[in-house]
Amino acid sequence: MKPRQLLQKVFPPMLATLADGPPKDGANWSYELKYDGFRAVVAISDGEIAMLSRNELDLAPRFPATFAALKKMKAKEIVFDGEVVVLDETGAPRFQLLQQGSGNERLIVFDVLWLDGQDLRRLPYTERRKVLEKVFAKAPAGIEAAQTLAMTGDEALRHAAAGGWEGIIAKRNTSVYESRRSKEWLKVKAINQQEMVIVGWQPSTANERDIGSLHLAVNEKGSLRYAGKVGTGFSAKLRTWLHDELALSRANLYPPPPPAPKPRRRSAG
Repeated sequence: MKPRQLLQKVFPPMLATLADGPPKDGANWSYELKYDGFRAVVAISDGEIAMLSRNELDLAPRFPATFAALKKMKAKEIVFDGEVVVLDETGAPRFQLLQQGSGNERLIVFDVLWLDGQDLRRLPYTERRKVLEKVFAKAPAGIEAAQTLAMTGDEALRHAAAGGWEGIIAKRNTSVYESRRSKEWLKVKAINQQEMVIVGWQPSTANERDIGSLHLAVNEKGSLRYAGKVGTGFSAKLRTWLHDELALSRANLYPPPPPAPKPRRRSAG
């Protein structure tokens, strides 16, 4: 089976639900550090490779170092889920470095979905994790398994905060891999931030290949509430990167307004 065909079997990838804190029934959950990077789902079949974003965009041209590392994987047929990151000097991922396209690029793998003809998605997380650790025990340089935290959720969150990480991912031990956003995976922020949705942008008046400002919204129980715009704090390189990235995701989110009714003619007399 071709790599793209394998990926079609598992798309879309599973997404975590934002939570205010670690789950209360902590003994039933495992914890991983939250990697701040670019989601990548990979399929390898008989030496051929496909690496797609969560929106099914080809990531090979964007991350050639990671793609080169994947070519060294000794796997006949496998699909796995992960995140492309760039690490800073302390070993923590930094999305800003990833945007700049320089630094210590890695592919962090946190789930195995398919292996040698076997669909693993219905196995519990703990069983899939065992497969992952076995397969990636001797992975090529630039590819590694996500770091797990053998501690309570509160301890894991403090550990993440102390290291400057974005937060943790809590995964229920019995959770299967679902192609949707699920409460079986929870993301808990260690840094006090507000998560925003980019709903549009205005082009730069100086360069048509740059963004001038971003329009943001807050997701409130499935509905978007406009939160204003931001246009400062972006480097020239980041403005161009955002323009190109958002152009790929352009969509008509709302239907156009209905045409205005024609004015009625008043009869004379």
